[in-house]
Amino acid sequence: YFDVVDYKNKNDIFLTTIKNKSKQYLRSNQRNIFNEQKYFNFYKSIFFLDSPNISLSCLKLNDEIISSHIGFYKDDIFYYIFPSYNYKFNKFSPGKLLLEYLFKNLNEKKINIFDFTIGDERYKEDWSDIKSNLNTLASDNFSFRYILQLIQSLRRSLSKVLILRLIYLKLKIL
Repeated sequence: YFDVVDYKNKNDIFLTTIKNKSKQYLRSNQRNIFNEQKYFNFYKSIFFLDSPNISLSCLKLNDEIISSHIGFYKDDIFYYIFPSYNYKFNKFSPGKLLLEYLFKNLNEKKINIFDFTIGDERYKEDWSDIKSNLNTLASDNFSFRYILQLIQSLRRSLSKVLILRLIYLKLKIL
């Protein structure tokens, strides 16, 4: 397990995370948002903020990053946002191993809540005792959690936005 503290390591882990996530998108027949520079820059700008609330972690084997994660802290809550792993190590469950290290590390830091955020991936059921369905959000102010939800929503709806944009452009021409 390895927590990132300096810029060089942070950059290496970020780029490896994006590379592995891109390969995951390809394997699962999903659109790779990182093929477009604007999305790459968007995520990079968020994760390279100088903030104690941002967490970049990785698991290495012989100096090779085999799994990594980018997440956020807020008070005593940890938000599990962007995991990835090197598929050639799939049979060793590197994502699960990093998750176990994250749990141990967060327990030592007195983090009380581990939030897997949105998504119904099966592995989350193995680790969770509470499931929340987020249908609406009412808030007097923009909270950190709300911003995280917006980021997650953006990731899931990028293809819908592009389709709507194409429809708009076609209607505008008519």
